[in-house]
Amino acid sequence: MRPAVPTGNEVFGKTLRAMRGRMPAQLAAARCGVSKELWSHYEHGIRRPDADALYAMSKLFRKNMSALYELASPIQAQQARETIAS
Repeated sequence: MRPAVPTGNEVFGKTLRAMRGRMPAQLAAARCGVSKELWSHYEHGIRRPDADALYAMSKLFRKNMSALYELASPIQAQQARETIAS
């Protein structure tokens, strides 16, 4: 089995852990429709959430989805802003 290649963002992971607060990770994962393992990958910066997971997180934590996207995928968010601006 290959080791996981980091594709996420540690800043997003720390933010996600802070938003979750005292809520158990398993409960947060279930409310966002992902496995506890995948949730752990998000929190440890191993994986980035897809749009569906980001949307569920934005609803669960009452945060702006675009702000979460900025944290989770800063390079892609910048590229999207540049594309829109041109």
